[in-house]
Amino acid sequence: MRAYLTVQEGPAQGEIITAEQGSMFRIGRQANADLPISDDRAMSGLHFAILCDKSRCRIRDLNSTNGTFVNGIRINLVELHDRDTIRAGNSEFQVRFEGEITTTVVDPLMYPEIQRLREKDAQKLAGKEAFAPVAQAVDPATLESTEEYGEEIEKLAKEISAEAKKESATEDDSDDAPRSDSVRIHRLNVTFEDASGKRHVWLIPGQTVIIGRNQMADVTVVGDASISGMHFGLDCETKRCRLRDLQSQNGTKLNDVDVPYATIYTGDKFLAGKTEFHVSIDGGEEAPDAPLRTWVFEDLVRRKFATFYAKEVGEHYHLVDAVGVEPMPIEFLRRIARHRDVGAIVDTSKVKTKPWEAHSERTFTCDDSHAKVFHIEDIEKVVGELRDDWGKDAFAFIFPHEGKDEAISNYPAAVAKYLQEADSDSPDFGSAGDWVKWLCDHPNRISDLMPNTEAVLIQHPDPKRWRLLCETDFITRLNRLGYLPSKPSMLDEIDESE
Repeated sequence: MRAYLTVQEGPAQGEIITAEQGSMFRIGRQANADLPISDDRAMSGLHFAILCDKSRCRIRDLNSTNGTFVNGIRINLVELHDRDTIRAGNSEFQVRFEGEITTTVVDPLMYPEIQRLREKDAQKLAGKEAFAPVAQAVDPATLESTEEYGEEIEKLAKEISAEAKKESATEDDSDDAPRSDSVRIHRLNVTFEDASGKRHVWLIPGQTVIIGRNQMADVTVVGDASISGMHFGLDCETKRCRLRDLQSQNGTKLNDVDVPYATIYTGDKFLAGKTEFHVSIDGGEEAPDAPLRTWVFEDLVRRKFATFYAKEVGEHYHLVDAVGVEPMPIEFLRRIARHRDVGAIVDTSKVKTKPWEAHSERTFTCDDSHAKVFHIEDIEKVVGELRDDWGKDAFAFIFPHEGKDEAISNYPAAVAKYLQEADSDSPDFGSAGDWVKWLCDHPNRISDLMPNTEAVLIQHPDPKRWRLLCETDFITRLNRLGYLPSKPSMLDEIDESE
């Protein structure tokens, strides 16, 4: 993918910079920026960065003084779309992606049959590539007319319609399937107004956003002192969207009812502090009748909202287990690793490590072991590899103390000490879970075996869950992010009985 960033307003108006696949460029006032705008005094030295890979481009604010805004929303890290506008300081930019103008595609919204087939393929044909018409590059200068393409699209639409009818007839003869399976949310839209004007937040399935008053929130509400620093979260999934109050001081009211956790629908409105938010969802189900939307009982809410169980390990540490399968381990890791460097111990006998090496600031080899230690500056760069290989118990993620990132370089020695003292005859690092269990068996030595480290995250025996060995103070960080303690789950009791 190639992106073009054009300066539309400001001292550098008319300048264009190109971002190739796999590149990153930075914009700011300093001379070492890839696009220096020295005359914009409201811009920070290094204000924001654009990062592009083969499938998407993202923008990251570089802790600028005045903030970075995409389509009027202050951001920390978001994905960019064609024609998005970016404002930094007194300059405004527009993003364009190569091929948007000279590409002809069959729009699934124009031909609903295509959309239905894509959804069926995704649900029923696991592992088989879903149907999707291939985009055709068109050079207008070589075309005498567009009739040829019109006929091709019409023919394609008829073929798809016939196939859809055939599928429908087959379904009618089979057992009735729940109609809700065909429900799919395309986008969650939330609008509100604060001191900076009208604002619009949108999410696609798989995305989460935290909204509050401080700069660590994904979206910062301006001018409302009654909103908490991290007030509430919005989760967009394929079949539902949810609102989560994050232990805010004044609570969150959905349709005038105080809720800690609820599914939201088009037409809902909720109040955080003095700011009112309005919900609109593209796709999804209609809101059920009012009697069916009675909010869950307090004990059920507590189970839904409580996400971890912490068990003391020695005097200064806890072993933290996810109680349920939410949040999923990778999403949990993305949240706690945002805006910080992390270390990753990876067992190279179980996964390929070339992508990790490509996205690491430094790589350390562990002597007499297949394990390697990587210093990762941006966890987002390896999320794809994590999704592919999670479940193999091949990873341990290290969270060094703030300002102590050099502690990551000490872990090859820590791994060697573990292999030596655990009397392992194999050069494989083995199970990350076994390593953490071994650490817990030596609580008085954890501070030496985990130097300058707040926490280590690994896979739970159930790969849908996560496990964390951390300093007791780290639990406060989890609380601030909206994760609350609970009693052990039934799954924990089963694990212990085995």
